[in-house]
Amino acid sequence: MIELHDVAAVVVVGGGVAALTSRDVRTVAAGVVVAIATSPLAVSPVPGALTMCVRGVGALLAGYMLWTFSRNRSADEAGSVLGLPAETALAAAAFGIGWLATPVAAANGWHAAQAAGISLAAVAVAPLAGRDPLRAGTGLAMLVLAASLLLGAWLGPAAPLAQLAWTGLLLGVVGATSLLHSSQAASAPLPTMAHVAGPAADKLGVVELEPASGPVAPPAAEAAPAPAPAPELAPEPEATGRRVVSPRSGRLRPRSDR
Repeated sequence: MIELHDVAAVVVVGGGVAALTSRDVRTVAAGVVVAIATSPLAVSPVPGALTMCVRGVGALLAGYMLWTFSRNRSADEAGSVLGLPAETALAAAAFGIGWLATPVAAANGWHAAQAAGISLAAVAVAPLAGRDPLRAGTGLAMLVLAASLLLGAWLGPAAPLAQLAWTGLLLGVVGATSLLHSSQAASAPLPTMAHVAGPAADKLGVVELEPASGPVAPPAAEAAPAPAPAPELAPEPEATGRRVVSPRSGRLRPRSDR
């Protein structure tokens, strides 16, 4: 018979895998919220209302910090160190091992909590070796969550004060991860137009200019302004014997010889 802690264990592992493999920060935040909020239900017996309220508020705060400090940014380009199919297969194999392995001292309903803890620990180790603070910080948060599940499977459900301590530790890890990821993205240099090429240049409408093969001719000097036209001079009066014709009045006047 499938019980509540069995379903909760599968949901916790699914949220952890989504948080560790997704490139979208919103999916990472959603996976962290689901894993943290449902982890107390994987331990049998079901914790009280106070424990669930503390863990639920902590999960919402963790998701809000991730979404706020990492808004409109993505994780590393690979998305996952091993790839989504390999991460899913590893989580399923570790879940089966944790379900079948019998611990030395176990509480009631230890199968689900132990399987979820071992599965989360298996998929959270690889991201710690990466350089992306979001991926590494999420892996560290999943390791802390796996430790709480394993202690719940071996020692029984934690007291409300212990649940508050686990929630505070998870919030500290997620908050530090959000700040590191935000500061790294803010310090990254912006791409200039000289670095835009290929499909990105086509989308932005950037036209790449090829250098000229021959020598570049110097720019032509500016043409000097044309000189103003000279004023037209009146023609000399024509001599006709002893008289000349005046060009203005058209009358004949005697010519004066000097």
